[in-house]
Amino acid sequence: MSLWAVDRSTLTSAVAFATASRIIRFFERGTQRERSFARQVPFPRMAHVQEDALLARITVNPEIFSGKPIVRGRRLAVEHVLGMLAAGDSIDDLLREYPWLERDDIQACLVYAKRLVCHERVEPAVESPGE
Repeated sequence: MSLWAVDRSTLTSAVAFATASRIIRFFERGTQRERSFARQVPFPRMAHVQEDALLARITVNPEIFSGKPIVRGRRLAVEHVLGMLAAGDSIDDLLREYPWLERDDIQACLVYAKRLVCHERVEPAVESPGE
């Protein structure tokens, strides 16, 4: 079997995982945290509280992008923000392109990706249609 004989969904999942992993490593590069693949060092309790507050910015609306996670109920999907960062756009580039976007919104997208990569449960707030 060839290396390239991989179905599209497997390849897409692998690319998404690699992209999210690179973004997270980039932003955590300056920290003193050491991690091993054998065991995960838990984050301090305060970090989870701050992350939970940031995650409140990520919502789901069935009428927008078929229910994909979006930023503050707007038509900007979390995956688009992560994709732009992975493509090399800076946070300042995103803030210029989307004047309503805040730095905490971008941080919330990164926290969302980190939790998914760490296989933690993430439940964005569901908006009712018409809000």
